[in-house]
Amino acid sequence: MFLDTVQSISSRALGYNMPEMHKLSKSDEMAHYLSNRTSLGLYPPKNWPNLLQRAYKQVAPKGFNYVTTTMCGSCAVEGAMKYTFMAHAASKRGGIE
Repeated sequence: MFLDTVQSISSRALGYNMPEMHKLSKSDEMAHYLSNRTSLGLYPPKNWPNLLQRAYKQVAPKGFNYVTTTMCGSCAVEGAMKYTFMAHAASKRGGIE
């Protein structure tokens, strides 16, 4: 057993190519992503934006058209605060970005 503290960066060799992982996936595309962790910061797949759009549109609240992904909860809070201040500043400028 091990505790993955780096979001599976080094765990690929420890089990991400196991047949059980492939059985859990529902498509060849998802099997590929589950068993071969991508380096999203440096080499994201060409269709990554489309994959995210499909995934998040299914669960996004009505009226939400944009999604921002973050590395962790702290980054999510920081991003939410930045977007709030940006929206507030834009409203003070009459909607001008």
